[in-house]
Amino acid sequence: MEGPIKSHVKKAAKQIYQTQKTLDSSKIRVLLVVNNGYTALDRNEFSDVVHKCARNDTSQIDYIIVAGVYYYSDRFDYYAFTPFELFPINITSPFHSFNALRESWHQLTERLIPSYMLGTQQLSTDRLPVIDIKFWHEGKLFVKPAPRIGKPSSFWPEGTRPRENSTEINTCPPIAVTFPELNIENWMQFKSLLPTDHLFQNSYSAWITWTKEEANRIDSKLTPFVEVVIDFHECQSWCNRHYEQWGFSDICHYTNAMFDKEVKEIIAKAIQKSSSRVIIPTYIYLITEEIGQDKGNDFSSIYYVSEFPGFKRKDTIIENARLFFEHALALAAAYAIKFKVGIVMYDRDQRYLWI
Repeated sequence: MEGPIKSHVKKAAKQIYQTQKTLDSSKIRVLLVVNNGYTALDRNEFSDVVHKCARNDTSQIDYIIVAGVYYYSDRFDYYAFTPFELFPINITSPFHSFNALRESWHQLTERLIPSYMLGTQQLSTDRLPVIDIKFWHEGKLFVKPAPRIGKPSSFWPEGTRPRENSTEINTCPPIAVTFPELNIENWMQFKSLLPTDHLFQNSYSAWITWTKEEANRIDSKLTPFVEVVIDFHECQSWCNRHYEQWGFSDICHYTNAMFDKEVKEIIAKAIQKSSSRVIIPTYIYLITEEIGQDKGNDFSSIYYVSEFPGFKRKDTIIENARLFFEHALALAAAYAIKFKVGIVMYDRDQRYLWI
């Protein structure tokens, strides 16, 4: 990151040296660096790199001034920061004109910035708001989040600014393969009602064996095989309302409808673990790390947790999967049904979230 800055500092030091030879050698030597669109570093990082380069790569500079215009936007609020900071290197030579120079800078930016914000002066196309910087390397996504604005939004609900979603997922994708879970009584009733449907198998033990085989064949981390307990009479009533004639596939449609209903209920009552004092014996625990301005950067982990004294455990179900919170929460709810715990607790790690 410091390569381009180092080159400019060395070039400026040579200019200062030549000027000093030509003019008065007693004059103080000032390096003025204006960040004019280099967004790979934020304001503080940029100043730190300039300061380091001036100290390590030249002895021709007495003072550094680091200035710039940093423009941030959440598509409603717009913020522009115009720092003009002094960093002394050789304090034996006073820099008396700094205050006048800084005042001139502020007059310039106070005149220009409002005209950009009000649209009376057009911003060039390469002066876009500061955004995340990200790249892929050896199959891993590296993200340098945009600097935070530092205060909640006064416009967006709950002060939370909108984020991009490069995943293009705007409806919940499939989060499970559902399958009817039948006790022996329900199985016998279905078998009696639909005796020619071979998918019910010839015996209850064969049904259980086939269910396990299907689970082993279909189950995956992001779309688990989930058995949903269903009742014969409720299923029969639902199928009679929807179909004149029905069979095993229609029972699966009912199973899926019951799964959908239960998932929504679990999501609605999900508990934020870090702010709750509720003690729950067993639950599915979701933690999502939210990074930068794009939900596509986020990743989530899902665990099965038991808090029973003497039987405490935390088993990994999914770890560090590229899932943003809403998608991961739905998947965690599917696992809550699969493991018959019925409760999801979650936390959102927002250390690197753009705010």
